[in-house]
Amino acid sequence: MEKSNGIKIDVDDKEVREYLKLLEQKLSNLGPPFKAIATYLRNSTKLRFTNQAGPDGAMWPTSKRASKDKGEREDKGQTLVDTGRLRSSITSKTSVNQIENIEKTSIEFGTNVIYAAMMQYGCAKGKYSKTIKVKQFKRRKAGKKRRTLTVKEHDRRAVIPWGNIPPRPFLGINKDDADEILNLMNDFIST
Repeated sequence: MEKSNGIKIDVDDKEVREYLKLLEQKLSNLGPPFKAIATYLRNSTKLRFTNQAGPDGAMWPTSKRASKDKGEREDKGQTLVDTGRLRSSITSKTSVNQIENIEKTSIEFGTNVIYAAMMQYGCAKGKYSKTIKVKQFKRRKAGKKRRTLTVKEHDRRAVIPWGNIPPRPFLGINKDDADEILNLMNDFIST
């Protein structure tokens, strides 16, 4: 994806490249097989949120929110699905350039959610700490004498993130994905 938040995984597999050359020779339009592969990769990535495991099959560490969730929601107790924003942001696109050559043809899948890299790779507590300017504001004091206080403008150090976030990889291609990509290409070659 052209504008991303720093996650880019390139797959350069000799066997896949050989299948691509066969596809290019067999078909006049690589759009349909590429769309099928892109759809599979998007769905495979979304399934990781249901399985709570990364591309390598390792289970994600359970988040504090997921371990405390006693709600009635369908995704109760699942990590990385509090609002479903990250999962629903997984998209894919294809770029098929018939005029040039196979080198200009691509399938991309991923997310544009700004915190995705932090979830994919993890982050140490306070890694992005910074000092912020707090503007003057009024607040009500708690207790019996509920009077209004004026808090003067001041600097405050913000610790971001507030705690350690372990990596929970959701993007990537595993052996099963690679096999399915080859099967999809083979289906188009044999038709």
